[in-house]
Amino acid sequence: MNKLIDGIADYTRQQDANTAEITRGIEQISTVVQTNVVTAEASAAASEELASQAAMLRELVAKFRLRE
Repeated sequence: MNKLIDGIADYTRQQDANTAEITRGIEQISTVVQTNVVTAEASAAASEELASQAAMLRELVAKFRLRE
């Protein structure tokens, strides 16, 4: 009977260790996802700024005429 209880205790400890490892993995994934969200937001803001600057440049360039 003690062998069975020891086996169950060992299995429970192993499950606990596995669960802790999975939790660490999920936390790491969460950190990466949060970093990606921040990076995507920064990229979107930069893209909007570049589009605005491109539109202004187009307006400036449109004022120039080349002789043919």
